[in-house]
Amino acid sequence: PNYTLVISPDKRKKINRERNLQDKPKDAIFLRAPKVTGQGNAPQNMWIWEGLRLLGAGGKCLKGVFYEIAECTNDLVKLKGGEELTHDECVKCLRLRYAITYASSQGLTLPGLVRLDDTAKRHFTIKHAYVGVSRCTSSALLEIC
Repeated sequence: PNYTLVISPDKRKKINRERNLQDKPKDAIFLRAPKVTGQGNAPQNMWIWEGLRLLGAGGKCLKGVFYEIAECTNDLVKLKGGEELTHDECVKCLRLRYAITYASSQGLTLPGLVRLDDTAKRHFTIKHAYVGVSRCTSSALLEIC
């Protein structure tokens, strides 16, 4: 899927890490995230490259807005639209977008295939289902696990 919605921030990080490693080209640049504990939407290590789509998490990048990397060097990340970020700013204000928690997905429109995960978990409610289903652009692009 293009996006997987999950309940757990730990599961979000796991899926994002796996997909980021799968997709990374040879010339990708590694960004190390600062250690943060007890924060659900904490930054995570990531590989970045030109064309990578990321999700704004606040700070210099608007929360819930998609950004695409136009260029990245060993010092700087340029986003389509003209914004320039240091590596430290990039890792703090942008998140990988392969997996998103249900809570963080509210208000987003997710083009492409969207997988609703964790539907068998005891914490999954009708509210999670509503939020997840309403992120899709078409019922044909919805996968429920």
